Amino acid sequence: MSWDAEDEAVRRRVPVHRVDLPGGLRGVLVQQGARAMILLDRGLDLVERLAVLTHELVHLERGGSGDVPGMPDWLATLVEREEERVERITAARLLPASDLAAWLDRLPEDAQVSAWDVAQEFGVALSVAQRALAADRDRRRVENCPAGCWCRSALRVVRRG
Repeated sequence: MSWDAEDEAVRRRVPVHRVDLPGGLRGVLVQQGARAMILLDRGLDLVERLAVLTHELVHLERGGSGDVPGMPDWLATLVEREEERVERITAARLLPASDLAAWLDRLPEDAQVSAWDVAQEFGVALSVAQRALAADRDRRRVENCPAGCWCRSALRVVRRG
């Protein structure tokens, strides 16, 4: 794995603390001005901890984001879109598309591969494996479309997001 979330946090001088987070929260990015810290739930296992840490570091790169109780619907929609982008970037960092594609290409053509199989093979969280596998399926679907098909240009627009 080329991305190392813990090294990245150290490089960026972002303290990471393991604490008991309330309400099912797995991680929180706390920012005040130019300073930031990341809180990770103490109950996360190693692969989940690295996925959540990567997720929060991506939020930091992108200027932060968050769900605030009582925010207007239009803002909640924007936050949802940002979460989707952050999840895509997180999966790509922890499981590069080229690594997954190479592994899948080595399997028999009729192999049934689950996200759990991918998570076990690459040592990533199940959520990361699910996202990476979905992205790979989308890529393969588009590659099999005829030239000039609308889905090729639609995928380019989605990837830019």
